[in-house]
Formats: sequence, C-alpha cells, structure tokens
Amino acid sequence: MVKVKFAGIVIQVNNKYSFIERQCANYLVDNDTLAQIVITVKDEDIEKEILDNPFSIGKGRAESFCAYREISKKLAEFDAFLLHASIVSYKNQGFAFLGKSGTGKSTHASLWQKRFEDVVFINDDKPIIRKEGNFLAYGTPYSGKRNFNTNTFVELKALYFLEQSKTNEIKKLSKEQAIFKLIPQVIMPENKEDIEKTLALFDELLSLPCYLLKCNISFEAVDIAYQTFLGEYNEN
Repeated sequence: MVKVKFAGIVIQVNNKYSFIERQCANYLVDNDTLAQIVITVKDEDIEKEILDNPFSIGKGRAESFCAYREISKKLAEFDAFLLHASIVSYKNQGFAFLGKSGTGKSTHASLWQKRFEDVVFINDDKPIIRKEGNFLAYGTPYSGKRNFNTNTFVELKALYFLEQSKTNEIKKLSKEQAIFKLIPQVIMPENKEDIEKTLALFDELLSLPCYLLKCNISFEAVDIAYQTFLGEYNEN
C-alpha cells in the first residue's frame, strides 16, 4: 500500500508492485494519513494495459498507469479533473498548452523556459486542474517522457490550443469553440452526476482567456502568445 497527495487529495493505492512508490517519491505522504480516495487495480486491467500499450512496459508501470486512470475518474467529487496538457508557471501565473499528440505542447512549453527566467514546469503531460475559488493547476508525477513536473500548484490564467504552422498567428476562442477542443484532452468520469459536474467545471474554466495558437518552433511564437495574454489581462 502507498499513499500520495495529488492536488491536495490524499489517495491510497493498494499496489502490488513497487514502481508506483518510486514514481511518486516526491508526492508520498505518511501511511497514517486519512485517504480520501482508495484505488485497487485489477490484474486483468494490468494485463490489458500491457497488451494495449504500443511500447514494452512492465507490470509495475502498467499498474501505475491504470491507477492514475482510475484516480482521474474520481476527481469530480473534488471539483477537479485530469487534463492532457503541458503547463508552466511564469510570474506565478499558469499557462496551459493543449493539442493533439505530436502537436508540440512540450516543445512550445520548453521555449517559454528558454525565453523567460523563472519559468517552472508544473507538469508536462497530465496535470490535475482543481477549482478552489480560482482554477489551480497541480503537478503530478505523471508527466510524459521527459518527466518534467513539480510538486506545487499555480493559478491557471490562460489556455492555448496549439496547431503546427510555418507562421505564427493567434486568435481568441469563444467558449463554444474552446469546449470542443478541451473535451478530448480530459479523461471523463463514468457516471452521469460526475459528468455533469465536470462539464459545469469546463464552463467556468473556459471563462479564462482561450486562444488558438498556430505556431512554429520559435521565440516569436512565445512572444505572440504572452503579449496577447498581457494585452487582454491589462484591459480587465
């Protein structure tokens, strides 16, 4: 058994393999801490994860992936959800980069880190977003191949939906436009009540500035993204 804290939520995983303890080393809490979520991964789910995964993974890693998937389905109870995105913190403001796999989320986020001082990767793949008054983005150890994550949080300020392009351009998205781009990037809960609760969270989240950023791999793309946000942010 292992206990971790993600997004301020204490989670008990009744694990069979030690991989998850190593992966979550920076997120562990004492075993006597009261758990708010309890997860046990079935053997058949581990085997299915191994069969479905295009890469060769062991049972410990497969168990960890399954556990996080099950955790994500229970987050609605805590006004939270798992988002497939790369999120950075700059000047204590959170910026989320979203898009289909291979779009360049991690690459664009890395450009922010090179362009500006004091940029911190909150999570480079699967952060948790939780509403606590404002929307906070939390780091988790499930952070992609590069394992860029920090056990901290930042207030989310803007969402950028990325598309690859030879030139850089940005436009503001309406809620109606953004929702169709957001939903594929979230692991949704399974019961009706939690689905409705999550969709209500989306409606509030998309009151933040949302942009379609068509970009190449350049500092100009970073400048366009940040300056557009600053212009809107300073007007409000």
